[in-house]
Amino acid sequence: MTSSTTLLVSKSRAIELPVEVGERLGLKRGDVIVITIEDQRVIVEKRASSPVDASFGLWRDWPPGPAHIDILREEWDDRLNELLPNE
Repeated sequence: MTSSTTLLVSKSRAIELPVEVGERLGLKRGDVIVITIEDQRVIVEKRASSPVDASFGLWRDWPPGPAHIDILREEWDDRLNELLPNE
């Protein structure tokens, strides 16, 4: 589906995307857009999120440091011992 919108360029050459454009692209605060220039055309696209971007902050609520890693290792060892047959 093709549509066009007229925008006013500010003194600093900034433009503000209309709400409808942001909604159509599924933009939300913090998203990154890619602007491509082809001759006299400007193409605005929402950048596909990468796995790195998607996981950013995933562990922010975990306690930091080696002590937490030791706790995880103990939990993994306990689970492994439960699964392995006793000899």
